[in-house]
Amino acid sequence: MDEPNYEKRLQEVWQIPRGFASITAVNHRVIGLRYIVTAFIFFILAGVLALMMVLQLSSDNNNLMTHETYNQFFTMHGTTMMFLFAVPVVEGIAIYLVP
Repeated sequence: MDEPNYEKRLQEVWQIPRGFASITAVNHRVIGLRYIVTAFIFFILAGVLALMMVLQLSSDNNNLMTHETYNQFFTMHGTTMMFLFAVPVVEGIAIYLVP
């Protein structure tokens, strides 16, 4: 009588799918890395906002953007850094480390 190979079956179940089906991965390390990568994309976007603000403040009477636009950039930079970078990257690290 053949004994079922439970370890092999478990490996097959938890294997990361290939191709488009990889979006359905349930491995905590894959999900954590996705959080971290997405957070760093938002980090780059927030960095572009910061760069624009620095360029605006680089010289007197700079007309790169209006006062209202500067305030909007400032608000979006802070919101993006806190809620779309800092919190998700910490959660991503926690998900990656703790199964």
